[in-house]
Amino acid sequence: MIGGKSGDDELFELFAMSAKVLARSGDPAAFLDWIARHGPDFAPEMARGIDPRTGPPGLAFRAMGVAIYGAMPLPEAGFQSRRLPEPGRNESCLCGSGRKYKHCCLRLRGILDLTGYNMLRHILDSTPKKRFAGLPGSRVDPLAVADTARQWHEEGDDGRAAALLEPWFAGDGPLEARLEPLFDQLMDCYLALGRESKRTRLISRVLARGDSDARAHPAGVARQDRAGARARAVLDRAAGAQSRSSPRGPDRLPAQGSRRS
Repeated sequence: MIGGKSGDDELFELFAMSAKVLARSGDPAAFLDWIARHGPDFAPEMARGIDPRTGPPGLAFRAMGVAIYGAMPLPEAGFQSRRLPEPGRNESCLCGSGRKYKHCCLRLRGILDLTGYNMLRHILDSTPKKRFAGLPGSRVDPLAVADTARQWHEEGDDGRAAALLEPWFAGDGPLEARLEPLFDQLMDCYLALGRESKRTRLISRVLARGDSDARAHPAGVARQDRAGARARAVLDRAAGAQSRSSPRGPDRLPAQGSRRS
């Protein structure tokens, strides 16, 4: 540990600062210039651990920047990520050195593996709450939204987590299967915040919703039966939760998928 930060802490801060830069502008060239210049300052332990034979630390951080940019769900792209095209071996390197890719950053490819990492959390950390209302109409991944809310909930920021999740249940339609993880997490947040009336009202709305077209198909019936059973189970627990000094959240739905935090 250097300067009171572990390597994981440094990486988390680097992601957070990268999200702030990209939230202002999604220009990849400007971002790669920024991370090459300032990345070593945010992650000095990582910078010191870079093999000098690969070149100066800024070059390695630029390669990390390519991975970070490719995993970051950009607001201007509807909260979806956009990977930078990898140049051919004999094409000019992305770093702007003017050298061929095979003689420059090709050896740094894969320096940072972000497969399965929820980068949306860092973008939403930098997003004003008033913009959360537009997320349901965007191209954002609902599982990443649910995971972000879970992280905030575990960090004690249930108010922000609830504000993120509430817009997904503002309409009058039935509870879609893809929204069940968000519903679960919102129930937990309301419980932690002591918002039992909001919790009960949302459950009642979910129970009252119906879709005749969906009920005409077996898949639609299954989704609604599962959502209704889930809501009824939570409602049954609500009164008991109020009387316990240390209430616990409702049982979880079957796993819908997971991401690393």
